Amino acid sequence: MPLHRRLPKRGFNHRDRFPFAVVNVDTLNKLFDEGAPVTPELLVEKGLADVEKGGVKILGRGEITKKLTVLANAISPSAQAKIEAAGGTVEILSTKVKRSASSVAKAKPAPAEAAPVVDAEPADTEPAVEEAPASAEESAADARQEGEE
Repeated sequence: MPLHRRLPKRGFNHRDRFPFAVVNVDTLNKLFDEGAPVTPELLVEKGLADVEKGGVKILGRGEITKKLTVLANAISPSAQAKIEAAGGTVEILSTKVKRSASSVAKAKPAPAEAAPVVDAEPADTEPAVEEAPASAEESAADARQEGEE
């Protein structure tokens, strides 16, 4: 049997995968006081979440009875409903994604230099404007007419 079939297969990790560190609502209820702000930095300090590329996501397991101000990168709909029902507020933070230079170059082409605007026509004359055909049928009809001439 060839070597490549004898060796075990390994998993695949996508380079653009940004996993979240997850924290449940019942954990927030246990560890934070009434009215306290809950930020990703505080969750990492308290050891509830690891530093992940995708940030922190709040999930809805358990109940919450305290009014908290939650700032997270993502939140499940059930968690948001539970926090707001307890009188708290939820704010979604943007996820800052670090990508390699090669993936950024592939994703966005370099912006073209803007050409300076030069007014070639006198100001008192109106510029000629061609009307675009309103539908695909009209453009097909126009093409047939040009082909017959």
